Amino acid sequence: MKICCSPQHILMPVYINCLKIIWQYHSLGLSHPLPMNLLTVFTPAFNSAHTLRRLYESLVTQSCPDFEWLVIDNGSSDFTQQLIEGFKREGRIHIAYIRQEHGGPHNAYHTAYANISTELCVCIDADNFMPEDAVETIATNWREKGGTANAGIIGLNCHMDTMEAIGKRFHEAMTKAYFPELYAQGFNLHNCTPVTRTDLMRDAVIHTGDDVDDDLTLLYALLQISDSLPMLTANECFSITDTQVRMDISPQESIFKRYAESPRSFARLRQLEMRLKHTSLRHAYRSAMHYVACSLLVGDHDITKDSRRKALTILAGIPGYILYRYISHRYKR
Repeated sequence: MKICCSPQHILMPVYINCLKIIWQYHSLGLSHPLPMNLLTVFTPAFNSAHTLRRLYESLVTQSCPDFEWLVIDNGSSDFTQQLIEGFKREGRIHIAYIRQEHGGPHNAYHTAYANISTELCVCIDADNFMPEDAVETIATNWREKGGTANAGIIGLNCHMDTMEAIGKRFHEAMTKAYFPELYAQGFNLHNCTPVTRTDLMRDAVIHTGDDVDDDLTLLYALLQISDSLPMLTANECFSITDTQVRMDISPQESIFKRYAESPRSFARLRQLEMRLKHTSLRHAYRSAMHYVACSLLVGDHDITKDSRRKALTILAGIPGYILYRYISHRYKR
């Protein structure tokens, strides 16, 4: 069978790809063009149509186009699906949309990592958005300094009103760090934005299990992958938070209430923190104390049974018991 194609039909896709590569090369001022599809920005969404447009507009104005947007719709009952379909018809950026039954963020993360094919990925919540140079900053830093010796790159979250960092900034002399070290210093997923290697996070999230709460899944996985490999650090804003919208975020002082609500999940997180290689002894002891309290809240009185640092757990037994009694009294468990 003879197939006839015009030269224009054959050459047009090649021409379009060449133009895209030249655009990246010129706009970033690099000696070589970046690889295609470096980054996936993924967004778990549930009835988030009222904030998704703002996030979309921040993505279409990015100074570097080397990314895809993946939206995981957790069974929204508003017009999220129609909104995303409208965005796709505009054709301004590459958008993938997956709708599934409502199952919480944990299921969304599993679905996201199973469908991401790019080297890097970052979770941007539906009520957050990105500054226009975020993808360019990520791409440039990763191309110049990244690779298989690193787990990813971590930047800052900023307030929308002031564009100031939420919490503290990285030390100016710091170029990379293990996330457990940063976590012990007060950095977390509220005040910073981790961009991770997809292959590492995919494996970590799969093995997290269902006994870790939805809002702890990414933290649990990140602590694991960046205990083995460091992350590049950037004192640049990767995500912008509207603090007026994010009123549901639990403040630090409500952590004990969360222990009372999800003691098993937090016991597992604190158990992980105790055995991390790149953390301080002080943080490990604090984690052991909180592990004891959460274990007792679950009803597990053999506090050393599942602990890999039994001596530290025993030393933390008395303060952990006191904390358990306080939480039980305060929240009437």
